Amino acid sequence: MSQSPWRRQLVDGGHAAVQRRYSDLVAAASNVYGYTHGVIPGLLQTRAYAHAVLTEMAAFHLRPGDDVDAAVEARLARQAHLDDNGKHFRLIVDEAVLHRVVYAVSVHAEQLQHLLSLVSLPRGDTLVGVLPLATLTFTPQNGFDVFDGDVYVETYAGEAVHKRTEDEAVVYARAFERLWADAVTGAPAEDLIAAAATRL
Repeated sequence: MSQSPWRRQLVDGGHAAVQRRYSDLVAAASNVYGYTHGVIPGLLQTRAYAHAVLTEMAAFHLRPGDDVDAAVEARLARQAHLDDNGKHFRLIVDEAVLHRVVYAVSVHAEQLQHLLSLVSLPRGDTLVGVLPLATLTFTPQNGFDVFDGDVYVETYAGEAVHKRTEDEAVVYARAFERLWADAVTGAPAEDLIAAAATRL
C-alpha cells in the first residue's frame, strides 16, 4: 500500500494536476468500479456540482483555488470515456448522497436530473447503481474507486493505493461485489433519484 497526502499533491501540482492524473487512470483502465457515500462520483458530476466540490476542497486544504476551473475541465473531460464501449463502468451512489444538499439547491437539483438521465439512458457500458438506505444486507464503510483491480481510497488527508496484487485489493473487490448486490439499477434507481429531487 502507498499513501499520498493531498497537501503534498496540491502543493506539487494543484487540483488540476490531481484531476488529470485520475483522467489518466480512467483512460488506461478497461474496468472502472466505485462506491461513493459523500458526493456524486466525479464521472457523473455536472459542471456546477464539480465546481462546488473542488472549490470546497481547495478551501478545506487551505489552497488558493486559482486552478479550480482547470480542474473542473479535466474532471468533465474524462466523462467522455463513459461513451467508450470498450470500457466497463459500475458506479454506486449511496442513497444518502441524493438527499445531502451541501451546495446550492439549484446545483443539487441539476445534478439529480443529470444523474437521472444517466440511469435512464446509460452511456456506453455504464451502469449506475443506487445503494438504498433500506434493504441492505452488507454495511458500507468507506468510498473507493477501482481501476483494473488497483484500489484508490480517498480520505480527508490523502489517498491510499492498494495494488491489485495486494491482499487489501482483494478485500475491496469482495466489498464491491456485496455492495453491488444490494444496489438497485434501472427503474428502481430512477425512483429513488426522482424521490430525492421532489423533496428539494
